[in-house]
Amino acid sequence: MRELKADCDEIGERKNLGELKSYVLLQTLSVKLGEQIYIFCSDDKNARAGIVKLSGVWCISVLSVFMHLYNEGSLLEEDARPYIQAYLDNCWKHNQTTFRVHDASKEMRICKVPCEQVIREMYAGKLEVLKNGNLRYMQ
Repeated sequence: MRELKADCDEIGERKNLGELKSYVLLQTLSVKLGEQIYIFCSDDKNARAGIVKLSGVWCISVLSVFMHLYNEGSLLEEDARPYIQAYLDNCWKHNQTTFRVHDASKEMRICKVPCEQVIREMYAGKLEVLKNGNLRYMQ
């Protein structure tokens, strides 16, 4: 990390090696903890792909966290409902009415699906979480 900091200082402000620092941190955590590591990833498709490809960690999004917690048995749908509603209210406040979901085809085309429908289908077992944090319809 010292070498990375020195490199970043040499490169200059706003041109640093943030992704590389994240990668080193993720690898360290994975080795030390010996567990699956999840990281919140931005919507930047290239950044997500790089993190997943290089580090073996799973990206997680605000939306996919509900599915992870449900699948692990940590947060049932009825217990998650107030949090889901708050998330949906925030989406609507920012004029977001759909979520992007990959279809079940081999090409994994992205579809825009109404927010409420995605939530229903998550809890109905129709979706899966991909390693990059996106959701996909089950085949």
